[in-house]
Amino acid sequence: MPPLLWAIPLVALMGVGHLPAITVIGLITFPLVAVTVGEGMTTLPRSYGEMLSVFAPGFSPRMRELVFPHLRPFLAASLKAGLVLAVKASVTAEYFGASSGIGFQIQSAYMSLRIRNLFAWAIVLILVILAFTHLLPLAGRLWTPVRRLISGSRPSARREIEPPDPQALFTPTPRPQRIRLLRVGFSWQGKEALLRDISITVPPGGVAVITGDSGIGKTTLLKLIAGLLRPSSGAISAPARLGFVFQDDRLLPWRSVEENAALPLLYSGHQREEALGMARFLLREVGLAGAETRRPEELSGGMKRRAALARCFARAPDAILMDEPFSGLHADARRSLWAMFLRLLSRHPIPAVVVTHYPREIEGAAACRIYRLEGKPARLVSAGKEKKWPLTSS
Repeated sequence: MPPLLWAIPLVALMGVGHLPAITVIGLITFPLVAVTVGEGMTTLPRSYGEMLSVFAPGFSPRMRELVFPHLRPFLAASLKAGLVLAVKASVTAEYFGASSGIGFQIQSAYMSLRIRNLFAWAIVLILVILAFTHLLPLAGRLWTPVRRLISGSRPSARREIEPPDPQALFTPTPRPQRIRLLRVGFSWQGKEALLRDISITVPPGGVAVITGDSGIGKTTLLKLIAGLLRPSSGAISAPARLGFVFQDDRLLPWRSVEENAALPLLYSGHQREEALGMARFLLREVGLAGAETRRPEELSGGMKRRAALARCFARAPDAILMDEPFSGLHADARRSLWAMFLRLLSRHPIPAVVVTHYPREIEGAAACRIYRLEGKPARLVSAGKEKKWPLTSS
């Protein structure tokens, strides 16, 4: 029992016989719990943190949607191990500061040389420890079916509620905003410049398609526009309310599909039922009717991309950023999803910046310009046939 071995000298140094039993137990179990939870914090997915910074910024959403759900298995593991260790630690606590209990009985038998009593209490201690060690995992395995049985016996509280006006999600903003980058440069700390002199203006209704070699800085450019990174030089002007379709879906695994799609609405002042109603409407729009209550792991790759697209539009964004949103899908699926995106975008004409290795798939957009990042450090150059931006660019 290594924790007890280092805890006993520590307790002795703090004063034998003067510490409450609960304090001794706390001193012994705290390091185990702290280390387990600390390891959980080091494994927090950074990708989910970036997603929440866009769709649900703030300390409270981050704790509620990411930190606590992610730490739940670590807390459960530390609780199980901590309870077993606390039983062992209680013997030490009783030995040093209590007037009763197994530890006190062992101390008394040892001091009075009652060997049979000493071994008898030691056997009792071993049996108690074995009972906690084996019964706690069994209780954990039994809890899941019991919880399902209890929840299954209750009538379902879910009811279909439609938003008062679903089309309001696509109502253009009174004063459309544009995305503008002026001589923007970026370099990672202590490294050479990655981007230099990036200048582009995307008006409402315009789609800027950016392509280039892998690792050239396309994703970094989108993160600069979204405010997830700060430029080393230059200026960026973009709407505060952005929609972002990341390269991976970044759906929270502990939330249902409809809850993932409703995430921006839940943290923008909408009531829960209203937000879920709007999310269901958008999920039907992207072809996910009937999958609202599923978990992300139950969806195919294409279905996850559709759910991420619904979450993007749920925020009623004033601009949209897309980073290889449909990569890994076959050509027919990509064409279908691009058509769906353009259809949703036509209802809500806002500026969009799209990073893709397949620029020709979206070239059919009415107001689309193709750019390419090239060079080292990378610069933005026009590629493909120029098209006029919509009149709203003025």
